[in-house]
Amino acid sequence: MLNHRIEELHRIQHKPKIVLYLSRRDKRIHDNAALFYCYTLTDRVIFGIKPEYIVGNYMQRRFIAEGLAELKGACRQHNIPFVLIQRIDELVRTHCIDCIVVDHSPLRYSRAVDDQLYRYCKSNCIALVRVDAHNIVPYAVVKDDVKSSSAVKKRLLERFGEFVDERYLVERRECMWMSDDGMNDLEGVEVRIRDNLEDEDYEANEDGGDGEIEGEEDGGKEKEDVENDEDGGEGYEANEDGGEEEIEGEDEHDKNEHEDEHEDEHDDEHDDEHDDEEDENNVKSDNNGDNTERIGGGQTKKRKGETTKSTAEHGGANKKGREEGKRVKMDKKMKTMKTRAKMYRAQIKQIIQKHDLYSQYTPRLTGGYSNACCTLSTFIQNNLPIYDKYRNSADRDVQSSVSAYVNDGQISAGDVVRAVIQWGDDKHEDTRKSVKNTKNTKNTKNTKNTKNTKNTRKRNTGVVQEMAGGTGQNDAKSVNVTTYLNEIFVWRETAEYFILRNPNYDNFYGALKWAQDTLTAHLSDQRQHYTLDQLILARTSDPEWNAGQKQMVITGKMHGYVRMYWAKTMLYWFDRPEDAVTVGCLLNDTFSLDGNDGNGYLGIMWCMVGSMDQGFAEKSVVGKIRSMKGIKAKDYVRRWECYQLGRPNEK
Repeated sequence: MLNHRIEELHRIQHKPKIVLYLSRRDKRIHDNAALFYCYTLTDRVIFGIKPEYIVGNYMQRRFIAEGLAELKGACRQHNIPFVLIQRIDELVRTHCIDCIVVDHSPLRYSRAVDDQLYRYCKSNCIALVRVDAHNIVPYAVVKDDVKSSSAVKKRLLERFGEFVDERYLVERRECMWMSDDGMNDLEGVEVRIRDNLEDEDYEANEDGGDGEIEGEEDGGKEKEDVENDEDGGEGYEANEDGGEEEIEGEDEHDKNEHEDEHEDEHDDEHDDEHDDEEDENNVKSDNNGDNTERIGGGQTKKRKGETTKSTAEHGGANKKGREEGKRVKMDKKMKTMKTRAKMYRAQIKQIIQKHDLYSQYTPRLTGGYSNACCTLSTFIQNNLPIYDKYRNSADRDVQSSVSAYVNDGQISAGDVVRAVIQWGDDKHEDTRKSVKNTKNTKNTKNTKNTKNTKNTRKRNTGVVQEMAGGTGQNDAKSVNVTTYLNEIFVWRETAEYFILRNPNYDNFYGALKWAQDTLTAHLSDQRQHYTLDQLILARTSDPEWNAGQKQMVITGKMHGYVRMYWAKTMLYWFDRPEDAVTVGCLLNDTFSLDGNDGNGYLGIMWCMVGSMDQGFAEKSVVGKIRSMKGIKAKDYVRRWECYQLGRPNEK
């Protein structure tokens, strides 16, 4: 099924002889479809990392550097040349590279880089291929017919059994085909990784600022063949694994989501239909076939001497004029939003420097594939058996903590899912065996054991039924497995399609019209105000919010249930919902190991503007957006009350 993951951006006439794997999102050897694909083309492959093509915050840059150190050693063990790229054009010329393979990412910065690479490869007769090595179900399987979150989930579950047991194994090469000595010094690599607080000037600086691709003076604009018409219907929240968790009595809705996915259609659809009807009615014929023009108030005016064609052209011109007017109006709104986002990025930088916040960072996770496997094993052994019961409890904190490793591609989501399923099938609950079996699973294309294949299909069918809310095993292990897979697989990959279809995935204008309208309608509602300093330093009057902010700044993590409350509460503290969303995304991107990733963006958008959610009873400030009263975690709040952000003795 590798062909479902491949997207040929530029072809050449001959078979590639030397391939550069330009890794950005999937920085690993184990279960890496992109690296595997490279070796189907040739045995002369270079594993390349260009730090400027990776975006991260202070916590993430450290975490990524730790992962790269282990990756460098793994490449040496596999006899794969590992290169830290300074200039791509120089590397291409020196080693006669005639094919570049990149891993798929839906984020706009990665897409802008892809566009730049495309122009470079096209002008230099180099093949360019993009491979989805991140998702269990390749994004291409769903991207063309997505209409709602329910439709995404349905398609994902339909194809889950088809792809879940694919594991792409790259064998150790007999010898190193080229020397990488002096080409992979990791000293200072953290500084080269793009800071998430840099201005989003992709068109002028998408090459990381060093103009490494010869002949590329300006970066290209991102291709945005995406729609913004999510219908939404499920109730789920962002959690630490990039998935979503059901809350406030949504179980019944989840069970019936496939039948009811269009039950709660939103006003934006009706508005679109109304606009179309209005456009058509601008030019209409009376009972006698005379050409008439609507002039308002239900009256019509006859247009003498006009043919049906000319009247239709007139109506078409009116429609184009209205569309142009809407576009100009939206352009102004977007310009304002981007200007304010730039302002907030600068202020956050100043606050971090003023209060020396990064000095308080105490990492709880260490990057690297081996640490990812250890973290996963610990979760399966200690927390997965009670995961369903306590997943929303910040006091118990049974979350897996593997999301940071999956987001950075240090371990594949497929390896995580297979280990969890294996645990659910294992009567003796041998956690180490589950993870070990995941490591040794071969690519299903090479599996010939018919009996095992049938058993696997039977097992996967049961898992899918449980995730879909249908009949399946009801024992405790199965419930925990199903709950976790809904998050690490279903909602994580749902976020992928949300990002692909929504160019405004991280700002207010990425919300549906009903959500924008309901929040705008409550702009005059009374609010409590805090400065950006007070928010970042967790000095509000809400101890639950403060606890979440402190945990994120100090550890780079925030409990998923707390993060939902953290995001929703900020709507009450900003006069403009546009600012609330912008600041929410920026703070998550700046302090969280799970930031700068599609799952984080959908989590914030779901919480604050109801993306892929439905409307609820109208309330002050938040309108029809789902509200939340608190986190109900006294021990969690007490645990973080004793911490203070900022310099000692600072008020």
